[in-house]
Amino acid sequence: MAALAKAEQTVAAKARRSITKERLIAALADQHGLSKRASQQLFDDLIGMIKTHLQQGERVKLAGFGVLQVRDRPARIGRNPRTGEIVEIEAGKKVAFRPAKKLKAAI
Repeated sequence: MAALAKAEQTVAAKARRSITKERLIAALADQHGLSKRASQQLFDDLIGMIKTHLQQGERVKLAGFGVLQVRDRPARIGRNPRTGEIVEIEAGKKVAFRPAKKLKAAI
């Protein structure tokens, strides 16, 4: 019984440490005197623009924050952890993030 209560407290603590899209939008609306709808539209447009540029293979540099870019991942051999069976993992792409010096220093 005590273990269940402790697990629930841990989940609640993690939820408090996480910032969600909705909380970011609400904070933007409050700080800039916008409606939540306008703030959400701006946020969604920003994310959409970043996504579009990454899809076109461009790097996205955000001064003071970092750089986002798409990198190719080569095909490789992996192992199914459940069965131990060897599996070939296909080549693909991933989004890589490199934080700026200012962000590293702030953390």
